[in-house]
Amino acid sequence: MKGAKSPPLRYWLAYLDGAPRGYLSSWGGIDGVGQVEDLAVQTAYRHRGLATALLHRCITDCRDHGAGPVVIVADPTDTPKRMYAATGWRPVAVKREWRLELPRGHDATTQRPASTITRRSSSPSPAASAGFPRDSRRR
Repeated sequence: MKGAKSPPLRYWLAYLDGAPRGYLSSWGGIDGVGQVEDLAVQTAYRHRGLATALLHRCITDCRDHGAGPVVIVADPTDTPKRMYAATGWRPVAVKREWRLELPRGHDATTQRPASTITRRSSSPSPAASAGFPRDSRRR
């Protein structure tokens, strides 16, 4: 992975009623530690075991690719913490983050009004293309 700009993510979709209802991305990690990157289930399909099934599939895949332990980096105040605890996960570290809250309409990288910033569009993430709105992720 030396020189890689991003980890080799693998993407998983959980289907129910013939449509993707859950999403997870993971990677084999560094030095034998796998990592869950993103987990989302559409609100109407939560509490049906989709997130748990995705986590089990991810763990199996990470281990198949050489990982021993697997970590989830999660917001400690977010909803999935109860599901993680119920499936045997436990916190091992707390990350503190500092951020500058800018007035609405300002770009965080330049601190200029967003209307003055021009960006190239990139292809949508698998979560976005599967119909998961940004605010439904990690819940």
